[in-house]
Amino acid sequence: MNSFKILGMSGDKETTPIYIKAYLDLFGYISQKRIEKKDTDFKEIHAHLIAVLTTGVLMWTYALIAVFTISNPLAGYVGIVASSIHLLSPLLFRHTKNTFFICSLMLGVGVIHQSTFSFYSGGFNSMIIIWFSVIPLLAGLIAGKRAALVWGAIVFIVASVFLFLELTGFDYPYLISSKGEILARSVIVFGYILLSTVLIFGFLHMSHQYQESIKSERDRVINLVRVLSHDLSNPLLIIENYIKRILRKSESEDILRYAQKVNHSVEAMKDIAGSVRNMQALSEGKYKLNIKPTSLNECISYIKFLLEDSLDEKEVVISYDYHKNRDTYIYVDPVVFKNQVLANILSNAIKFSERGG
Repeated sequence: MNSFKILGMSGDKETTPIYIKAYLDLFGYISQKRIEKKDTDFKEIHAHLIAVLTTGVLMWTYALIAVFTISNPLAGYVGIVASSIHLLSPLLFRHTKNTFFICSLMLGVGVIHQSTFSFYSGGFNSMIIIWFSVIPLLAGLIAGKRAALVWGAIVFIVASVFLFLELTGFDYPYLISSKGEILARSVIVFGYILLSTVLIFGFLHMSHQYQESIKSERDRVINLVRVLSHDLSNPLLIIENYIKRILRKSESEDILRYAQKVNHSVEAMKDIAGSVRNMQALSEGKYKLNIKPTSLNECISYIKFLLEDSLDEKEVVISYDYHKNRDTYIYVDPVVFKNQVLANILSNAIKFSERGG
């Protein structure tokens, strides 16, 4: 499958910047099996990969800061291992479709890395702990509402533990050098700039694609309306003219009855085509429904005549008291009510009725 089509992009690889080509190749390798099996929304894979590439820069930066500026080597070891798992997590899409699991693995090692770094750089007073706020956001973007709630709860609990220890007088080890503290704070500033830029760009791109899809769907509907209202008019007109000739010249009662039924069907098709055209105009604010008093008896007679063959085939009888309802009028658009509402109700009633019912 074309990677450009998957990502909602236009163009070809010959005119694409090299970094986009590299991303497309990576995305194709990671998502190939999922797309072939059609068991995962490729947008989730796309979101996960973008999140890993973006936050991976921050993860590895903090890992290196921990290695060179925190005196306890555990912080550096945890940072390197966590960053490696974080970076390799997208490869799991080649083996499983469970986006929630893959996303949770990526976020989990991130929380462990952040917690370890924070523990050795002042605990709850460490500015690094602010990165917990990003976790639910990433979870929601990648794996949906459930992931956002779950990871929001997890980081809330972890942050609460840090706060509890701080309030109870726990003495957090402050093992980061002054230069490391400056570097860690600078990563917060530039990291948030990077994340906000990527998120805004992604949002605007998705918004553009959504608008394009709406426009495409609208054009499709307009073309359908054009076909119904214009392209069908000539064939219907020809049928109608031949039916009128038959009605004028034929003396056979059976032929006249069938011709009358066909004529009613042609009229119904013309009404439906006009109704579709009007409904499209209504959605654009260019038309108002033709609401007027309509005889219920007339509507029932019209539909019974059109559905006569179906009624005979199923040996079904519609019981209706014309005399009782002779003065019953309803305020509706008669074309819409007869052809879209009443016809649908009665045709389904016939379809699901037992023979002879």
